[in-house]
Amino acid sequence: MAHLRVAIWPLLLLAMAAVSVACGGDDDGGSGGLTAPGGAGGEREAATKGTGGPGGGPAVGGSSNGSCEVNVNGDVTASWKGRGGASAVGSDYWFGDEEMKKILGSLKSAGETVDEAMKKDPRLYILIVNCLPSGTGGNNALSLIPGGDSKYKDIPFKAGEYVIAKPDAQDQPGEFSVMLTVGEVFFSVTEPGKLTIAKFDQTGIAGSFSFKGEEAFGEGAAKKVNVDGKFDFACPAGEKCKR
Repeated sequence: MAHLRVAIWPLLLLAMAAVSVACGGDDDGGSGGLTAPGGAGGEREAATKGTGGPGGGPAVGGSSNGSCEVNVNGDVTASWKGRGGASAVGSDYWFGDEEMKKILGSLKSAGETVDEAMKKDPRLYILIVNCLPSGTGGNNALSLIPGGDSKYKDIPFKAGEYVIAKPDAQDQPGEFSVMLTVGEVFFSVTEPGKLTIAKFDQTGIAGSFSFKGEEAFGEGAAKKVNVDGKFDFACPAGEKCKR
């Protein structure tokens, strides 16, 4: 399951990049020169060229699109801050039907029409939250994505609390998965963590998270870590955003 999620990561970043291109505009430059897990640098770099937009003030950092921070402690220590923008956060909730049709038209699978894609739940992604280091922050990255067969009803457009699930658990709708890399080391969740979304509306999203993890693919004794962080991102793109 962990290998599958690492493989999906660059695809999610490419989808976010496609959303940015379809909607036009500039990102806040949430990270510079990032390399995605598995060496997929092109995908990660493409995803940083997103659509930015003005919004509320961030809880950390100094970007008009908001910011995030991640703290890793234990056998491995690291911390970083990132900026907001379309490479940092995305959600179907922020787009109108015509915008979504344009986005899906640029991504549609062979044999599937846009109208068919519009009937899906979710149409593209309910929510993706990334914290990618600003500037020369190295190859550190954290992503929070809905797990299982989550639908819009499982992660509604409002504040809420969610479980961060272990990768070997049977994901339940409404739970979240984490993909975390520090340098060249991948980490997976070892016991259920917590994601608190304090705000999720037309102005943006804000919240915090915490979980325990360990090295996923290493040899010998796995390195163990405690991870926490927070994010406060303005809605980066979409006609439903309140600027």
